Amino acid sequence: MVNPGENIELKNLLLGILDSDVDQDCLITGIATDSRIIKNGDLFLAYKGAESDGHDFIVDAINSGAAAILCEDKKTVAPTNVPVLVVPDLRSKISL
Repeated sequence: MVNPGENIELKNLLLGILDSDVDQDCLITGIATDSRIIKNGDLFLAYKGAESDGHDFIVDAINSGAAAILCEDKKTVAPTNVPVLVVPDLRSKISL
């Protein structure tokens, strides 16, 4: 977890969640599941929910300053210079 005022490298944040190396590392300043509250440097978590699909809001999150994206399906993501990492069954891996 990222504590307020603390930055953490993406690769360190994902230890135990993602089994592969992170090619594009960056500093993460916060974590959000709602693209409307993304701030510069945040990690956006995109997963299918009961009422909406976070994948539909990845572009909004990137435009709002997301530093990286964790998602369940990369097929829904247009090419971007922001790291996009696929984590199958993301919601259960992050215990939401």
